[in-house]
Amino acid sequence: MLDRLPPARGHVCSGAPLESNLALAQSLGVRITPTIIFSNGEVVTGALPLDEMKSMLSP
Repeated sequence: MLDRLPPARGHVCSGAPLESNLALAQSLGVRITPTIIFSNGEVVTGALPLDEMKSMLSP
């Protein structure tokens, strides 16, 4: 509240972006976070040690 007035109503989200993200994740078989899908199609799930992550992201 500001000056004893409630805040103005905000924009109501439709939920569409969330729905489309969930549909994409399901179509790719993503069931856990984090999941990284590399350009070569390799899928890595779960947290990785920093050094391992760096080596996977290096060209």
